[in-house]
Amino acid sequence: MPGSTEGNRRRSWWSRQSATVKAALISATGAVLAALVAAVPAVLLAPAGSRPVITNPSSTSTASVSVPASSPAAQPYVILRDDFCSNLNGWNNAAYSNCALLIRTKPNQPSGDIESSEPRASVLYPLAPSSIMVEVTARMIAGSVQGNPQFGISCRASIDPNGYGYAFIIGQNLVKIIKYSNTTGQVGQPLGQAPIKVDLTSSNLLSVACNSLAGGAAVQLALWLNHKPLLHVKDSSPVADGTVSLFAATTSNTPAPNVVQFKRFRVTSMTFNQPGSTSSPQPSQSGRSVSVTIPVSVACKWAYPGRATGKASGSAYSLVCLGTNGQVLGGFSGSHSLNVWCADPRHTNSQHLPNPELVNRSWVCTA
Repeated sequence: MPGSTEGNRRRSWWSRQSATVKAALISATGAVLAALVAAVPAVLLAPAGSRPVITNPSSTSTASVSVPASSPAAQPYVILRDDFCSNLNGWNNAAYSNCALLIRTKPNQPSGDIESSEPRASVLYPLAPSSIMVEVTARMIAGSVQGNPQFGISCRASIDPNGYGYAFIIGQNLVKIIKYSNTTGQVGQPLGQAPIKVDLTSSNLLSVACNSLAGGAAVQLALWLNHKPLLHVKDSSPVADGTVSLFAATTSNTPAPNVVQFKRFRVTSMTFNQPGSTSSPQPSQSGRSVSVTIPVSVACKWAYPGRATGKASGSAYSLVCLGTNGQVLGGFSGSHSLNVWCADPRHTNSQHLPNPELVNRSWVCTA
């Protein structure tokens, strides 16, 4: 964390650990994560120069902090929203690129590597509210599946080198919630885990809840992936407080850096629980990502009127439209980019869904 003694302590924490501590933090069984400072998965994708499908989004930032007009107990409200189009909220140890936040892990680390980033907005740093919902989309954009890549969200993440936190970890074959120590790594067994196949290279919506119960005597932790509820646990010896972070990690050596892209970060208050309640929290309806699929055949005819047959070739970032003789007409760019397509309410059922996104290998318009 450049520019602060505290930040330098945290960034160098991993490098100061002995091989024994690192081994304890990242177990051979794949039970990951040392300190909540977190993890970047990665997989090889086409280089930036070969992505004709989508032009860069507008550089105008919509990062914002909202203050409720009434008591938080009255209704949920957005605490922080960041589209990463500017460094307004001061995310450390990360790079900004085309309205996304990139976290990069180090290669050639025998015990793997963990990198995390926290926003410096005062509403979350150094202490976030005790009951929050955190949502972000994440995907691997560079690197290798070698090294067991992972990414996720941390809550109640202490900035104290001797502090604790909770990490919600997304891997290729397993998701889990752990409590961790900044000095010794994972505390005990995972609080919850579930086997699931995850395509880390596709855009995944992560939603996590950190919710105080019984006046802070316990904490409720829940994880959804692409709107699907996966884990819901309770910790009766809770970490009291801390900030929020995004992370990327590997658990063994990788030949090249892994890069995880995060987009559309949002933190919302959670106010529906009564003291002692054990009901499962849910992401607010307004917090869910709404999307409309882009029909490629129609979009090709829109981009190349009178020339395109509606057939396309390739996929993902190498998608191109074909002409009447099967010739390649090109991708989507300029006045006929997918950004322009999504900005037209006629294509999104009159909803404001201006962002093209690759979800499960299909292009969609989303907010």
